[in-house]
Amino acid sequence: MYKDRMRLGKRDIRGSENQRKKCKQSGVGLQMAMLGIIRNARGQVKQLKKCPRGPIHHLRTDMKKISALLKLITNSDGDSTAGFVSHIHMLKNTLAANRENTVLLDNLKKYKFDAPILGRILFEKMQLNAGNPVKILQQIDIVGRELELLRVDVIRTSLLRKRFQRSMRRALGRMQKCLKKPDGKSFHQWRKRMKDVYYQNEVLRMYDQDGKMHRRNGRLCKLLGDLNDLEMLKMRLNNMTFQGRGKLLVRISKKKQKFRSRALIIGRKIF
Repeated sequence: MYKDRMRLGKRDIRGSENQRKKCKQSGVGLQMAMLGIIRNARGQVKQLKKCPRGPIHHLRTDMKKISALLKLITNSDGDSTAGFVSHIHMLKNTLAANRENTVLLDNLKKYKFDAPILGRILFEKMQLNAGNPVKILQQIDIVGRELELLRVDVIRTSLLRKRFQRSMRRALGRMQKCLKKPDGKSFHQWRKRMKDVYYQNEVLRMYDQDGKMHRRNGRLCKLLGDLNDLEMLKMRLNNMTFQGRGKLLVRISKKKQKFRSRALIIGRKIF
């Protein structure tokens, strides 16, 4: 049944621009968007055996999008969605190890960090953690079925607007904590809240007619993501010993500080 509903995501919403906007900014429109994401995730699973790096990244992104959108239709306690939200987290965690190793390996090349020993370790682990496509698909199908059963017809635009404003307030609160205590944990929490805002605004576009805010949010999320990747790389290097490690850690720390300053400048423009 839920596969039939997923096809709704492919249909064009007929009528005027205003009618399409109203449909998108409703519970039904939100459900259609999430089922479209599930359809895309199923397609990514088929690519896992060929080349796991890209599909794993897209699968994790799809699950993060659904998590963010669910926050628009549930209260802070999760309501009746707590059961299948756990499946989303399980799926993200299943793919996390491979994604982390891939990102760290890419960062070594991207920033020309000289750590060949770490590079070999990451590559070997990456090959071993591609994930089981059958189990991943089963988890995706569970999430899809539960999404299809959500009671969304009573969710109005006014409620979505309030929930989106709540996401904005949470992101602002996390940014203010970064200003008071600019450490890795604070920026990591800000990054998660900004991703909620980014993915929610991607669907709703309530206060962003020209897309300027969305583009700015995207730049900030990218910057905070790069910062988080450097934090993970530094943590991994702290547990290793090799020639040149000290200089490498200094380079990483300088780049982190640069990213933090840029992120706060963009954040002030958004809020």
